[in-house]
Amino acid sequence: WRQPLSVIASASTGVLFKKELGTLNDEYVTTEMETINSQAQYISRTIDDFRDFIKGDREQIEFLVKDNIGSFLTLALPVSKDNQIEVISSIDDTLYFEGYPNELIQCYMNIFNNAKDALVQNNIPERFVFIDVQKSDDCIVIKIKDNGGGIPKEIIEKIFVPYFTTKHQSQGTGLGLSMTYKIISEGMNGKIEVHNKEYSYNNNTYKGAEFTITLPM
Repeated sequence: WRQPLSVIASASTGVLFKKELGTLNDEYVTTEMETINSQAQYISRTIDDFRDFIKGDREQIEFLVKDNIGSFLTLALPVSKDNQIEVISSIDDTLYFEGYPNELIQCYMNIFNNAKDALVQNNIPERFVFIDVQKSDDCIVIKIKDNGGGIPKEIIEKIFVPYFTTKHQSQGTGLGLSMTYKIISEGMNGKIEVHNKEYSYNNNTYKGAEFTITLPM
């Protein structure tokens, strides 16, 4: 919830600032209002998801994975723009999955936020997040990797542990990735793993963390 609230605050502040400078125009207002609305709707759906989870009223629905990733990218766009992160995706647009689409978006957001933090904290000049979605046997495999330098060996085994965080208490609770692990493994009977990976892109070599989500179809 902190992430979309931060985006809402940033958008509204930007509108007020441009108004004070006399540079506010209709196109900017429309764009920022659409951003605020999409983030508010995401928070509302997230609250519904938690309520239904607690009550045991969740219903699985069939959805197109490409559209699910697209919804996430729309929500993540303000953060990626503010932090100069280029998101590059390769998605099999024929894949459907029966599950909980908004919970899956929360998982993407948690992984993306950790990638963003690594890219910013390590002062990476060219910042990338790659998303690859393909079918493998009877599973959907979603890979999300960055070029933030990777996760230190001494903590990579702990990142799915509840309340484990390397951030200051005001910035993180250590619940994001542990929630992601529970949603994938317990809520969708899937599997999530993370490894540091070295790879090439545009004739340059990068290193970063790669999260692999495997969901049985």
